[in-house]
Amino acid sequence: MLDTVKLLMDNHGSELRTNVLIHSDQGCHYTSHKFQDIIGDFHLRQSMSRKGNCWDNAPQESFFGHMKDHLKILPSSTHQEISKMVADYVDYYTKTITGGRSPSCHQTNTTPMP
Repeated sequence: MLDTVKLLMDNHGSELRTNVLIHSDQGCHYTSHKFQDIIGDFHLRQSMSRKGNCWDNAPQESFFGHMKDHLKILPSSTHQEISKMVADYVDYYTKTITGGRSPSCHQTNTTPMP
């Protein structure tokens, strides 16, 4: 997880703002002092699901579950091929499934604020 956050910041740090929120469950890697320190070092905010409550993350879990069902990733797939499959699925999902709304707005049948 630490390497993933470092990679995020190396590749996109200049695009991120201090209101970026890293949301996770309460797994040991997310509650570790090392993870919390690196989040703080990069001035990111951390949010965690309440213990035993998965509902606040349900729209994201639903999206990733459907994406895993649709993508045909093979052991021989390259990172570039997988990245393209994910980008194509996000585009398909946003335009076709949600009618252009974010997954959470689609899940709750709401319209995003302008």
